[in-house]
Amino acid sequence: MNKWSNIIFYLVIFIFIIFFNYKLLPGITENGALLVIPENAPLYLDNYLKSTIGPGFYSWNMFLSTPMWGLEFLSFRFFFWIIGILLNLNVTQIVILERLLFQFFSFLGVFILLRYYLTEIMKNKNIKIVYLSSFIAGLFYSMNPSFWVGDSFWIGIQFSFTTLPWIIWSFSKVVLNKNWKYLIICALLMATNTDEHFLWAGFPIILLLYAWFIFLVKILKEKKIDIYTILSPFLIILIFILLNIHKLIIKPNNFSSYTYALTKEGLDICWMQATILNMLRAMSHMSLPNQYFIKSFLFNFLNSLMPITLIIPGMAFLSLIYYKKKRNWIILFYSILLILSILPFFVGSPFKWIHYWIFFNLPIGPAFRTWRISDAYIALSLSVLTAFSLYHILEKLYKKRKYIISIVISTILFVFCVYSWPLLTGDVNGLLSLVKVPNEYFETYSFLSNQLENFRVIYIPEFTYSYGRETNLKPFWSSKCGMIQEFLTFSSPKPTFWPNLHWSQYYEFTLSPYYHSLLTTGDTNTLSHFLGWVNIKYVVVHNDIPTIEKKITKCIQSLNNSTNFKLTFHDNFIYVFENKLAKGEIYAPSKLILVDGGYRAVKKFYNSILNDLDTYGFIFIDQKTSPELIKGTQIILTDKSKDQLMNDLAFVEILQKFSNYVIYPYNYVIEHKPKSKWSRVSFLDAENQIWHPYVNWKNYAWDFDYMKGAVLTINSNDKFTIPIKVENTNNYILLVRCLVSNNGGEIKVDVGNSSFKVETLGDYNGFLWKKINLGKLNRGEYNIAFKNVKGLNAINLLVLIPEDEYYKTKKEIEKLLQNKTIIIYIFEGEYDLYRHNAKIEKLPDASNGQVINFIKDGKAWQELEIIKAGTYRLALKGKEKFKINIGNKSFILNLNSTNFTYSPIFNLSKGNYVLEITPVLTNNNNLVKNPSFEIGAIKFWNWKTKKFNVELDNTTSYKGYYSLRVSTTTTTKSWSWIRSEPIDVKPNKKYLIITHMKIYNANASHIPIEGYVENKKQWKQLVQIPCGAVGTGTYDWREFSYILKIPENVTKIRVVLNAGWGFNKSKGEAVTWFDDIEIIPLDKAPKLDVIWLYSTKNNETIDQLFQVKEKPAEIINYTKINPTLWEVQVNATKPFMLSFAESYNPLWEARIYKDGKLIQKVSPVPLYGVINGFYINETGDLKIIIRYKPQDWFEIGLAISGITFLLCVTYLIYDWRREKGDKWVINLNKKLNNLLSKIKLT
Repeated sequence: MNKWSNIIFYLVIFIFIIFFNYKLLPGITENGALLVIPENAPLYLDNYLKSTIGPGFYSWNMFLSTPMWGLEFLSFRFFFWIIGILLNLNVTQIVILERLLFQFFSFLGVFILLRYYLTEIMKNKNIKIVYLSSFIAGLFYSMNPSFWVGDSFWIGIQFSFTTLPWIIWSFSKVVLNKNWKYLIICALLMATNTDEHFLWAGFPIILLLYAWFIFLVKILKEKKIDIYTILSPFLIILIFILLNIHKLIIKPNNFSSYTYALTKEGLDICWMQATILNMLRAMSHMSLPNQYFIKSFLFNFLNSLMPITLIIPGMAFLSLIYYKKKRNWIILFYSILLILSILPFFVGSPFKWIHYWIFFNLPIGPAFRTWRISDAYIALSLSVLTAFSLYHILEKLYKKRKYIISIVISTILFVFCVYSWPLLTGDVNGLLSLVKVPNEYFETYSFLSNQLENFRVIYIPEFTYSYGRETNLKPFWSSKCGMIQEFLTFSSPKPTFWPNLHWSQYYEFTLSPYYHSLLTTGDTNTLSHFLGWVNIKYVVVHNDIPTIEKKITKCIQSLNNSTNFKLTFHDNFIYVFENKLAKGEIYAPSKLILVDGGYRAVKKFYNSILNDLDTYGFIFIDQKTSPELIKGTQIILTDKSKDQLMNDLAFVEILQKFSNYVIYPYNYVIEHKPKSKWSRVSFLDAENQIWHPYVNWKNYAWDFDYMKGAVLTINSNDKFTIPIKVENTNNYILLVRCLVSNNGGEIKVDVGNSSFKVETLGDYNGFLWKKINLGKLNRGEYNIAFKNVKGLNAINLLVLIPEDEYYKTKKEIEKLLQNKTIIIYIFEGEYDLYRHNAKIEKLPDASNGQVINFIKDGKAWQELEIIKAGTYRLALKGKEKFKINIGNKSFILNLNSTNFTYSPIFNLSKGNYVLEITPVLTNNNNLVKNPSFEIGAIKFWNWKTKKFNVELDNTTSYKGYYSLRVSTTTTTKSWSWIRSEPIDVKPNKKYLIITHMKIYNANASHIPIEGYVENKKQWKQLVQIPCGAVGTGTYDWREFSYILKIPENVTKIRVVLNAGWGFNKSKGEAVTWFDDIEIIPLDKAPKLDVIWLYSTKNNETIDQLFQVKEKPAEIINYTKINPTLWEVQVNATKPFMLSFAESYNPLWEARIYKDGKLIQKVSPVPLYGVINGFYINETGDLKIIIRYKPQDWFEIGLAISGITFLLCVTYLIYDWRREKGDKWVINLNKKLNNLLSKIKLT
């Protein structure tokens, strides 16, 4: 074929590619059109570049507060972005252009590779058949379902798939033709692919396999050793490494709180469509069944024909017949590659253990997390083998029956149409739909762009769960395919963060509409502090998801009603609220508070404090806090017992001194099937390791896991085992940090021949330590087995420690605590106290949105252990008068609902105490007259029934001397209808209703509350306490309660005592007893909100306790030199914590200079659980340089990569001009040859 024939041929193919994507073409010209795929989500190219590479090439991306997000130098995106900037293209236009070109070049790559094999290697003469066979193979590759349908939204993966045949072709030129310029081309092609879901990792693997195969073939066939064949892949890999050294040099240092290890379940999910039949057709993508969604008769028909696509692997294997005749090594190699790519990976394979072993044990394991490398190898192998089969078949037909060739080609093309029919729809069956973005988003981004300060912004609700046909969380303006989180994150004109992984727990606790977050519970005061810590100044709420519209509306109302948030921008469904407590990127908290109890404890703290405390820094014990920092912190805040606090602090010491005693169960479990097995979970909610959805409880502690993950199971009988080695014979203690919750149960622990029981049912709803005395263990090897007996259970850590070491460590901790200035215990009335005759009521003004209401004889109590002997004080918030007992101390306090009421200062020794709170009732406020029938049965009660006998009974009662006994012998449906006198009530007011009932052989006994509807002048039933279903059978006295909000227009209520009829005729009469009926206005009931018990020497109030008298340090100024380098000027009078509002990463470093000299280097600690805190133990005028250390390595790597790139380009230019015959190149070449001849390999 001549030059023009080739051009026309390629144009026809490109037109076919355009047809496959014709519905995307309006995105090139239409303003505001957005293609909903991750790499195209941003609305603006400049914002996208900020989110991916920032203001330059840096190893820290401050726009997303994450390491190394982009670093796209030399990647294919880098070159397309340059084109986009030069041509003024938006991201959608660039991505559509990329998809068209990549699909075309995937065809072209296979076409050229096969043309090379068939002509230059196999020396086939029939060029028409060569072109036809190569054309069919290229078309098959460019229509592969896994990559062009399943991965239709991953442009980077498509690019890697596109470059694979080009890499093989260029490498073939190296090893078979000794053309060394292709060595550089091959390395450059590989270098443009890194970070594409590990598909690029398949390139070095296939090059090594290819080179070794050719090496062996040459040894067997030609009886010679070709050293160049072996060296060439290593040279390519070396150049590839040098080109990407700027990425590779810092990639292993990227911080993660966990080893990002997937679970076996997560691995199996990825491969769930990889049946042997699917793998034989290179269509193992896990989402293909959803993407072959049937929406018309034609496509339904094509789907029904899918079995005929097995013709494709059938044709490929026909090439083996050709191999027998020609002994073609190419066919043999790709056949072996095909088999190796299938055997260890397909579902149900007897060799599947090889896949698991590779994934969980080898450094390259993550590359085989998905089907992509296998499917790419299989697709290429099928293309090559099919081309060889076709050439063999078509050559035979060409000589004898040319007319059949058109039938064969038409049949194959039809099979391809069946194989990849979603491509025929023009938008991959709706997956690549263009979406018109509402103008409100553009206006919002414009508003934010005009704000000049340095701040962070967050968008809610997140779009994390909003993509795909099946989700019901799609925004109204993209109802077909939904929306992705990248749209919010990459489009943002101001720094933001991803609401997952490192930020997952923080975001879910503070803002997520899908959890009991601070926002959804209306706790905007605490929310403003939490957001202020990380410099979030603006909260953007977009109420455009219909299914959660009411929930988001409630969130908007909460923010509107808050004094700490201000609505600064509003456009239709988008609201922008300013957080008045945003602190800035760098500041120095006035005091440090050590927290033992998770975010919940901090929430209790803020809910109880009136003054502004956003200058306080919180560090959490269960985030691997250093012993030195714990010693330097004077205030401890906890909602745990003394023993739990001691164990948490002891673990920090053990971890530093005896790390070999610590065992992490996370490392011994690889499953994720919590309902049937012990399963690996990550507090970062990593893929297939989710944790927080299982503990989405209103009173969850939101504590941490020492950055080590946990194992979880729910109501299973599963068991997992951990092997241990005891080095020395001794008495041992096993500490188990496990979840204790209302959904807990029991875990059985077996060590050697001994069994132990761990109870996990409790009210704490967080992680607590359980101590097991193992007794004497002899030196040797043991297994510790954990069996779930019942309930939802999770285990975070284990410590196997000699008994003497454990108690020695606890004594050291006890000494440490004696030096603490303040120890604070916080108890929320509704969650942290045991109670009797007390009911929970929702109250917006309460510290946690709830209080406990006491009725007659009510009380609340808690057991506690005092760690530090000294003077203490109690502070209570609630309403009415209470008596408080602790040890032999007793106080009467009259509580004010808005402020704390304080006890006198008092002494407590170390030891165990019971804190008991009881209301002092001056009036029981019961609106029911004669509630216990102590003044007769008839007084204030009315009835007319004849079927029932009504009388007082002094033989049984719930309270007092009498109860009302109502009996009947009837067994037909009837009730007693005994009514109280009407009681005046107020609409919309809440009343606590308490009833007591005992029954014998009764059917449907119940107590309705009737309300008088004033405008209708009639009575109607409001509620039953209890209902008839509960009042059936026989049981002793029971108490029932209900908080009733009086409906509109109801002005009176009355109690109806309905004794039921006989349940079992053979047992005689039915008897129902009633007693102690109470209706109490909730605003009259004694209320308890929160209790503080804290150590104090000077009789301080809580406000005085936290009053900042002297700041330890003052920030004079700070300057951002670049995203990885900040300079801070500080004047410090005492050691202090420096807060740096980028996400916590241990590779940040603070370098302290005084008088121009470097005097200290400080690594960060997790401050507020999520950002960096540097504890600086220096005073005076200080210059602090905050540096992200990998940037130093990155800059060296970038220089190496840049130089390597320039050398590669220089050589290619040199080789090009040499082929053109330039004299200067010829002269230079002679000199180089003379030089090389002197060092020639022998």
